[in-house]
Amino acid sequence: MEPNLTWAPDMLKLMQAMIHTSHECGGEGLSAEQIQEYERRYDEILERGLQEYVKNPPTKHYLKGYGVRKQLAEDKEMVLLFLRNPAVPPTNNDSERCLRGHKRHLHQKTTFRSGQYLDYHCAFLSLATTARKRGSRLYPCLDRIFKKSGCEDCRIPDS
Repeated sequence: MEPNLTWAPDMLKLMQAMIHTSHECGGEGLSAEQIQEYERRYDEILERGLQEYVKNPPTKHYLKGYGVRKQLAEDKEMVLLFLRNPAVPPTNNDSERCLRGHKRHLHQKTTFRSGQYLDYHCAFLSLATTARKRGSRLYPCLDRIFKKSGCEDCRIPDS
């Protein structure tokens, strides 16, 4: 959208390189030198972006790129957390995948009698997703939870 600015395509290439490198390292994580180099390049690109916006101020129609640069600068620690902690995924694809079912059914009317029932629904979806990711069967997980529950309404009767 801003062809006269070079910082955004360079940031995209850098982010792709960081994600690719983090996938290659697997669970071991990146070395301290790699992380420092990526952070240096990240800061350098953001600084260049700031200088480009000083020379070419954003117009009211093209504020999005300026806002993205500002957020990347403010949230650097969160954006680059996946470099330091291999357990943190570099993208939010998993969470978007979880929301896809709800997004697909937005046209259906779903109501809950109270916020507590909404909490139960979300807790169940979380449990089902976690069981699926771990390769567990859902029923044994639910059975253990209901038997440990202090709520009489949730207990499964002994057979």
